[in-house]
Amino acid sequence: AIVTLENLDAEMGKVREALGHSTQLTDTAKMAIAKNHHSHARDPCVRKVNLTDPEVMSRLCSAFEVDYVCFQYPPPEICSKLIPNYAKSETTAVNYPSQEPGIRTLVNTPIIAGTKTTKS
Repeated sequence: AIVTLENLDAEMGKVREALGHSTQLTDTAKMAIAKNHHSHARDPCVRKVNLTDPEVMSRLCSAFEVDYVCFQYPPPEICSKLIPNYAKSETTAVNYPSQEPGIRTLVNTPIIAGTKTTKS
């Protein structure tokens, strides 16, 4: 399952429901999550990453490009500057056999790092 951070609780509720569990977390589960919550923001290794280095940023941008396209988040400006056509997609109208005649679905096809990809 793929969920977005800004809708995490609601979307995870749907995932739990699909798995046959309650859509609400128990108080015990909430406490466990709060206790085990972590962040690497204070990790000394994170502070040593040079986010102004074009090579580092180019690799990070490439690693997360599909997320910007698929979730339609605005990409960081630096990524658009470093990589031509970064996080762009083409919108294509597609007829699916299961749809009524004349009904078309718009599909975003990611263009990753300047190369058009196809869905399988």
